[in-house]
Amino acid sequence: MKTLRRILFPLLLAVLLTGCQGEPEANTLVVGFIPDAAPFSYLNEEGFCTGFEIELVEQAAAKMGLEPQYTAVSWEDLHSSITDAQIDLFVGYLSKKDLPDEVLLSESYLDNSQVFLVRKNESYETTLDFSGKTITIFKDSLADQLLQWEYQKNITDTWVIQFSENTETALEDLLSGQTDAWLAPLYSVEDYIEQHPEELTRLEIVFYEEKLVTAFAPNREDLVERYNSSLRELQAEGKLSEIALGWFGFDPLTDLIHNP
Repeated sequence: MKTLRRILFPLLLAVLLTGCQGEPEANTLVVGFIPDAAPFSYLNEEGFCTGFEIELVEQAAAKMGLEPQYTAVSWEDLHSSITDAQIDLFVGYLSKKDLPDEVLLSESYLDNSQVFLVRKNESYETTLDFSGKTITIFKDSLADQLLQWEYQKNITDTWVIQFSENTETALEDLLSGQTDAWLAPLYSVEDYIEQHPEELTRLEIVFYEEKLVTAFAPNREDLVERYNSSLRELQAEGKLSEIALGWFGFDPLTDLIHNP
Protein backbone atom coordinates (compact mmCIF):
# COMPACT_ATOMS: atom_id res chain seq x y z
CA MET A 1 0.00 0.00 0.00
CA LYS A 2 1.37 3.38 -0.97
CA THR A 3 0.53 5.07 2.33
CA LEU A 4 2.29 2.31 4.26
CA ARG A 5 5.43 2.79 2.20
CA ARG A 6 5.30 6.45 3.09
CA ILE A 7 5.17 5.48 6.74
CA LEU A 8 8.17 3.17 6.51
CA PHE A 9 10.18 5.08 3.94
CA PRO A 10 9.22 8.79 4.10
CA LEU A 11 11.54 9.88 1.27
CA LEU A 12 10.03 13.33 1.14
CA LEU A 13 10.73 13.76 4.85
CA ALA A 14 14.34 12.62 4.96
CA VAL A 15 15.40 15.04 7.69
CA LEU A 16 16.18 13.45 11.04
CA LEU A 17 14.19 15.18 13.73
CA THR A 18 15.46 16.19 17.13
CA GLY A 19 15.72 13.66 19.94
CA CYS A 20 12.70 12.82 22.02
CA GLN A 21 13.81 13.30 25.59
CA GLY A 22 15.86 15.74 27.72
CA GLU A 23 15.60 18.82 29.91
CA PRO A 24 13.84 21.83 28.35
CA GLU A 25 16.05 24.80 27.45
CA ALA A 26 15.33 28.44 26.64
CA ASN A 27 13.18 28.92 23.53
CA THR A 28 12.16 25.26 23.70
CA LEU A 29 8.70 24.04 22.74
CA VAL A 30 7.94 20.93 24.76
CA VAL A 31 5.90 18.65 22.51
CA GLY A 32 4.09 15.62 23.85
CA PHE A 33 3.39 12.97 21.23
CA ILE A 34 1.98 9.47 20.95
CA PRO A 35 4.91 7.26 19.85
CA ASP A 36 2.85 4.65 17.98
CA ALA A 37 0.29 6.73 16.09
CA ALA A 38 1.75 6.34 12.58
CA PRO A 39 1.59 8.09 10.20
CA PHE A 40 0.76 11.05 12.47
CA SER A 41 3.43 10.65 15.14
CA TYR A 42 5.71 7.73 15.91
CA LEU A 43 9.28 6.61 16.60
CA ASN A 44 11.17 5.29 13.58
CA GLU A 45 13.64 2.41 13.66
CA GLU A 46 16.44 4.77 14.68
CA GLY A 47 14.45 6.04 17.64
CA PHE A 48 13.69 9.49 16.20
CA CYS A 49 10.32 11.21 16.20
CA THR A 50 8.67 11.43 12.81
CA GLY A 51 5.23 11.59 11.21
CA PHE A 52 2.87 14.04 9.56
CA GLU A 53 2.13 15.98 12.74
CA ILE A 54 5.75 15.93 13.88
CA GLU A 55 6.83 17.59 10.64
CA LEU A 56 3.97 20.05 10.99
CA VAL A 57 5.21 21.03 14.46
CA GLU A 58 8.79 21.34 13.16
CA GLN A 59 7.70 23.80 10.48
CA ALA A 60 5.40 25.81 12.76
CA ALA A 61 7.95 25.98 15.57
CA ALA A 62 10.61 27.28 13.17
CA LYS A 63 8.35 30.19 12.30
CA MET A 64 7.78 30.83 16.00
CA GLY A 65 11.53 30.87 16.68
CA LEU A 66 11.25 27.84 18.97
CA GLU A 67 13.08 24.52 19.07
CA PRO A 68 10.80 21.47 19.53
CA GLN A 69 11.73 18.97 22.20
CA TYR A 70 9.71 15.78 22.16
CA THR A 71 8.38 13.75 25.05
CA ALA A 72 6.53 10.48 24.50
CA VAL A 73 3.14 10.48 26.24
CA SER A 74 0.74 7.59 26.73
CA TRP A 75 -2.97 7.97 26.10
CA GLU A 76 -3.54 7.26 29.79
CA ASP A 77 -1.34 10.20 30.84
CA LEU A 78 -2.47 12.55 28.09
CA HIS A 79 -4.95 14.63 30.09
CA SER A 80 -2.71 15.10 33.11
CA SER A 81 0.32 15.92 30.95
CA ILE A 82 -1.54 18.78 29.32
CA THR A 83 -3.58 20.10 32.24
CA ASP A 84 -0.54 20.02 34.58
CA ALA A 85 1.50 21.91 31.95
CA GLN A 86 4.17 19.20 31.77
CA ILE A 87 4.14 19.83 28.03
CA ASP A 88 3.36 22.91 25.95
CA LEU A 89 1.35 21.12 23.30
CA PHE A 90 0.34 17.65 22.20
CA VAL A 91 0.10 15.97 18.79
CA GLY A 92 -0.90 12.51 17.69
CA TYR A 93 -4.16 11.82 15.89
CA LEU A 94 -6.17 14.07 18.16
CA SER A 95 -9.70 15.42 17.86
CA LYS A 96 -11.65 17.74 20.14
CA LYS A 97 -13.66 14.89 21.62
CA ASP A 98 -10.47 13.35 23.06
CA LEU A 99 -9.81 16.22 25.45
CA PRO A 100 -11.28 17.88 28.53
CA ASP A 101 -12.94 21.25 28.03
CA GLU A 102 -10.16 23.28 29.68
CA VAL A 103 -7.57 22.23 27.11
CA LEU A 104 -6.94 24.81 24.39
CA LEU A 105 -7.05 23.79 20.74
CA SER A 106 -5.41 24.98 17.56
CA GLU A 107 -7.32 25.50 14.37
CA SER A 108 -7.86 22.17 12.65
CA TYR A 109 -5.48 21.18 9.88
CA LEU A 110 -6.57 17.75 8.65
CA ASP A 111 -9.94 16.28 7.77
CA ASN A 112 -10.24 12.87 9.42
CA SER A 113 -13.92 12.45 8.56
CA GLN A 114 -15.21 8.92 8.00
CA VAL A 115 -16.50 8.44 4.45
CA PHE A 116 -17.54 5.59 2.18
CA LEU A 117 -15.32 4.11 -0.52
CA VAL A 118 -17.42 2.37 -3.18
CA ARG A 119 -17.21 1.10 -6.73
CA LYS A 120 -18.04 3.62 -9.40
CA ASN A 121 -21.58 3.77 -10.78
CA GLU A 122 -23.12 2.54 -7.52
CA SER A 123 -26.17 4.55 -6.48
CA TYR A 124 -26.18 5.42 -2.78
CA GLU A 125 -27.65 8.68 -1.53
CA THR A 126 -28.02 8.14 2.23
CA THR A 127 -26.75 5.66 4.80
CA LEU A 128 -30.16 3.98 4.68
CA ASP A 129 -29.29 2.81 1.17
CA PHE A 130 -26.71 0.48 2.74
CA SER A 131 -29.46 -1.63 4.31
CA GLY A 132 -28.53 -5.26 3.69
CA LYS A 133 -25.19 -4.24 2.16
CA THR A 134 -21.79 -5.45 3.35
CA ILE A 135 -19.60 -2.70 4.80
CA THR A 136 -15.88 -3.22 5.51
CA ILE A 137 -14.31 -1.54 8.54
CA PHE A 138 -11.03 -2.05 10.39
CA LYS A 139 -11.33 -3.55 13.88
CA ASP A 140 -10.71 -0.99 16.67
CA SER A 141 -10.67 1.88 14.18
CA LEU A 142 -12.67 5.08 14.63
CA ALA A 143 -15.29 3.59 12.30
CA ASP A 144 -15.54 0.57 14.60
CA GLN A 145 -16.00 2.85 17.61
CA LEU A 146 -18.70 4.79 15.80
CA LEU A 147 -20.65 1.61 15.08
CA GLN A 148 -20.80 0.92 18.80
CA TRP A 149 -22.21 4.32 19.70
CA GLU A 150 -25.87 4.17 20.63
CA TYR A 151 -26.96 6.98 18.31
CA GLN A 152 -25.60 5.12 15.29
CA LYS A 153 -27.32 1.79 15.94
CA ASN A 154 -30.57 2.67 14.21
CA ILE A 155 -28.52 3.01 11.02
CA THR A 156 -25.85 0.34 11.33
CA ASP A 157 -27.99 -2.52 12.63
CA THR A 158 -29.20 -3.00 9.06
CA TRP A 159 -25.67 -3.30 7.68
CA VAL A 160 -23.67 -6.49 7.26
CA ILE A 161 -20.33 -5.63 8.86
CA GLN A 162 -17.12 -7.28 7.66
CA PHE A 163 -14.11 -6.61 9.85
CA SER A 164 -10.72 -6.52 8.16
CA GLU A 165 -7.11 -6.10 9.24
CA ASN A 166 -5.52 -6.34 5.79
CA THR A 167 -5.73 -3.43 3.37
CA GLU A 168 -5.01 -5.43 0.23
CA THR A 169 -7.67 -8.01 1.08
CA ALA A 170 -10.22 -5.30 1.83
CA LEU A 171 -9.50 -3.60 -1.50
CA GLU A 172 -9.74 -6.87 -3.40
CA ASP A 173 -13.08 -7.67 -1.77
CA LEU A 174 -14.47 -4.25 -2.71
CA LEU A 175 -13.16 -4.32 -6.26
CA SER A 176 -14.51 -7.85 -6.84
CA GLY A 177 -17.95 -7.01 -5.47
CA GLN A 178 -17.71 -9.27 -2.42
CA THR A 179 -18.28 -6.16 -0.31
CA ASP A 180 -20.28 -3.06 -1.17
CA ALA A 181 -18.43 -0.25 0.64
CA TRP A 182 -15.52 0.52 2.92
CA LEU A 183 -15.98 3.01 5.78
CA ALA A 184 -12.60 4.67 6.37
CA PRO A 185 -10.86 8.02 7.01
CA LEU A 186 -10.94 10.54 4.19
CA TYR A 187 -7.14 10.59 3.82
CA SER A 188 -7.08 6.79 3.33
CA VAL A 189 -10.02 6.75 0.95
CA GLU A 190 -8.44 9.36 -1.30
CA ASP A 191 -5.26 7.27 -1.42
CA TYR A 192 -7.19 4.16 -2.48
CA ILE A 193 -8.99 6.13 -5.20
CA GLU A 194 -5.64 7.37 -6.50
CA GLN A 195 -4.56 3.73 -6.82
CA HIS A 196 -7.77 2.72 -8.65
CA PRO A 197 -9.16 5.89 -10.29
CA GLU A 198 -11.21 4.05 -12.91
CA GLU A 199 -12.88 1.70 -10.47
CA LEU A 200 -13.37 3.45 -7.13
CA THR A 201 -14.90 6.65 -5.85
CA ARG A 202 -16.12 8.07 -2.56
CA LEU A 203 -19.63 9.11 -1.72
CA GLU A 204 -20.54 12.64 -0.74
CA ILE A 205 -22.14 11.11 2.35
CA VAL A 206 -20.04 11.95 5.42
CA PHE A 207 -20.76 9.33 8.07
CA TYR A 208 -18.87 11.21 10.79
CA GLU A 209 -17.18 14.60 10.54
CA GLU A 210 -13.94 15.01 12.46
CA LYS A 211 -11.05 17.46 12.23
CA LEU A 212 -7.65 16.89 13.80
CA VAL A 213 -6.14 19.54 16.05
CA THR A 214 -3.16 20.34 18.24
CA ALA A 215 -3.83 20.61 21.98
CA PHE A 216 -2.26 23.16 24.33
CA ALA A 217 -1.92 23.52 28.07
CA PRO A 218 -4.56 25.74 29.72
CA ASN A 219 -3.74 29.45 29.97
CA ARG A 220 -1.43 29.33 26.95
CA GLU A 221 -3.61 31.46 24.69
CA ASP A 222 -0.49 33.32 23.57
CA LEU A 223 1.08 30.10 22.30
CA VAL A 224 -2.10 29.00 20.54
CA GLU A 225 -2.32 32.34 18.74
CA ARG A 226 1.29 32.13 17.58
CA TYR A 227 0.85 28.52 16.48
CA ASN A 228 -2.31 29.28 14.49
CA SER A 229 -0.55 32.19 12.84
CA SER A 230 2.31 29.88 11.85
CA LEU A 231 -0.13 27.33 10.40
CA ARG A 232 -1.74 30.02 8.28
CA GLU A 233 1.66 31.15 7.03
CA LEU A 234 2.50 27.56 6.11
CA GLN A 235 -0.81 27.31 4.30
CA ALA A 236 -0.24 30.53 2.36
CA GLU A 237 3.23 29.34 1.35
CA GLY A 238 1.93 25.97 0.20
CA LYS A 239 3.96 24.17 2.87
CA LEU A 240 0.91 22.74 4.63
CA SER A 241 -0.23 21.09 1.41
CA GLU A 242 3.32 19.92 0.70
CA ILE A 243 3.55 18.18 4.07
CA ALA A 244 0.16 16.51 3.61
CA LEU A 245 0.98 15.45 0.06
CA GLY A 246 4.22 13.88 1.27
CA TRP A 247 2.39 11.67 3.74
CA PHE A 248 -1.03 11.10 2.24
CA GLY A 249 -0.70 11.79 -1.49
CA PHE A 250 -3.34 14.52 -1.45
CA ASP A 251 -4.19 17.72 0.38
CA PRO A 252 -6.77 16.68 2.98
CA LEU A 253 -7.75 20.16 4.10
CA THR A 254 -7.50 23.15 1.80
CA ASP A 255 -8.66 25.70 4.35
CA LEU A 256 -7.97 25.86 8.05
CA ILE A 257 -11.10 25.58 10.13
CA HIS A 258 -11.43 27.94 13.10
CA ASN A 259 -12.81 26.61 16.37
CA PRO A 260 -13.19 22.95 15.32
